Amino acid sequence: MNRPRPVKPRPLEGVRLVVLVNPSAGSRQGMLRGARAVAALQEAGAQTTVLSAADPEALAAMADDAAASADALVAVGGDGMVQSGAEAALRSGLPLGIIPAGTGNDAARALGMPRRGEEAVHRLLAAWGSGGRAVDLARVELPDGRVRHYVTALAAGFDAVVNRQANEWSRPRGTLRYVAAIFRRIGGFRPVRYRLRVDGVSEELDAVILTLANGSSFGGGLKIAPGARPDDGVLDLVTVAPISRLLLVLIFPLAFFGLHVHHPAVTVRRVREVRLEQGGPLCHADGEALASPPLTVTVVPGALRVLA
Repeated sequence: MNRPRPVKPRPLEGVRLVVLVNPSAGSRQGMLRGARAVAALQEAGAQTTVLSAADPEALAAMADDAAASADALVAVGGDGMVQSGAEAALRSGLPLGIIPAGTGNDAARALGMPRRGEEAVHRLLAAWGSGGRAVDLARVELPDGRVRHYVTALAAGFDAVVNRQANEWSRPRGTLRYVAAIFRRIGGFRPVRYRLRVDGVSEELDAVILTLANGSSFGGGLKIAPGARPDDGVLDLVTVAPISRLLLVLIFPLAFFGLHVHHPAVTVRRVREVRLEQGGPLCHADGEALASPPLTVTVVPGALRVLA
């Protein structure tokens, strides 16, 4: 006598998900991982609406329209896609799931998400049952008055220059591209004189690196702020005082392990608001170009609910 096959549980039965996909993420792995994630979510009972666009503004407009009839958003891509998803989730008040499909995936690291697509889907399913968790975002007021948010880190020194260079290349992938960009740009960079207002106190300083971190890493795993947590209600302000180019090159490998913070040139402070009034190149946040100073960065505790 044949026994009936057990029915698989469907934890997302009737749940309406809007899945945002960056088709070019991870050397165009975004579409493949997106298709696999959608299939797994549908198997779990979800009703899915898939939105895909290379233009972040176009995708944001589509997400806002679709979110009105959704229960949650899911971002498939790298850190830039997670940032776009977080913005859409903030506007809609919906929770955000993450399926990493980029080259760096530092947002996924910060939130403790597996980088393998199948495991990330399993984590999302478990988090839906538990309600997920609230994490902080960093709010950036731009010079033109617009407001943006980021999940991991804002780079405003040599780190921003390296980020910009890495974005111009498609190879090598991941952290190796960031390391290659360091060597490409190290020769022409000079220390910057910054004028800041940190938690209401004005100061000036010279630095080669200035990072405001909500998560611990950038550049695909460089632990620029190893003590930073996305749910502690503060940002880590990391600065590196002027040092020789050789020493700067040597400090970066230490950041893979978070050991650079023990060097006397490196300072880490816990802050809630920084007004970057003057100094530095075009800033990058979550790996994407943002704006040049002046700008104000403020931590927003518990702003985003993530299915992680």
